Amino acid sequence: MKLILAIALILSISHFLDLPNFLAGLAKKTQTICQEMTPGFSKERGTIASLVCGEKVLDPNNYMALQVTGLIHIFVVSAGQLVVISEILIFLGWSRFFLFFILLCFTLMTGLQAPCVRSLIGWSLGFFLVEKKLFLTGPQTVFLTGVFTLSLFPDWCQSFSLQLSWAAALALALAATFKNKNHSSAQHLLVTSGWVFLILLPLLQSMGGAHPLSILWNVTLGTLTAFFLFPLCILAFINSFFLMVLEIVMTFFWASLDLGHQFQFEAIKEPPSYLKGWLWILSLHFILQFSGVFYQRTYKT
Repeated sequence: MKLILAIALILSISHFLDLPNFLAGLAKKTQTICQEMTPGFSKERGTIASLVCGEKVLDPNNYMALQVTGLIHIFVVSAGQLVVISEILIFLGWSRFFLFFILLCFTLMTGLQAPCVRSLIGWSLGFFLVEKKLFLTGPQTVFLTGVFTLSLFPDWCQSFSLQLSWAAALALALAATFKNKNHSSAQHLLVTSGWVFLILLPLLQSMGGAHPLSILWNVTLGTLTAFFLFPLCILAFINSFFLMVLEIVMTFFWASLDLGHQFQFEAIKEPPSYLKGWLWILSLHFILQFSGVFYQRTYKT
């Protein structure tokens, strides 16, 4: 009951102050600043702008390769970037307040992308639940985070990126719930990628990223993108040496995607069905909520 009252109070204050529109205007300005800071002379300017500033992938060949290999949901700004930033700052001993401030600044700088906002809300909600000793299962936390996000930004009911982020978070919750302690890190990564592939499968079908080889690309290039390319793109802002390294690495990255593209079918060019996407996500939550198989009491989004 306390949790419901707290969320209702936050939503009331938010809509009274017109917080969503204020944040959207602020995000547009900060994203413009970020885009202007990208090294325009670099051939990988688009990569930096996508991973750091939230800009869409403009190169049609690169976009098609990302679609077919099922990496499009990772290459654009997603929850993965927030996880990397939070893990680094936690390792450095930053307090939760300053950590939240940095994550909020990054979310604004990337144009208030739906996946980023959902992840930030989930991260904040996770700490709130722990502080108040309100224990929820992983899927319950993911569901509450998604509902809260849509309550703040109802227009995002037509956001395919939010659906992908929501479904991916649910897949990670499932992977964490059924984690086998005897598995190695590589085995756990493979199993987690399998969960992500299965949960995202209905959503990715229209994009051509539903091929089983997508698991391989997510395990290899997906991990590389989140934990290596993203920090490298940030460093490329600061020093030309890292920019040179990024250009070399991306040469092999795009070559690997082209190779994967040859073994997979072309993406089907049709708009995503938002209704089918939400029905899929809500059906999963309904089944999981009443299946009685979840024993894990906490989960970090």
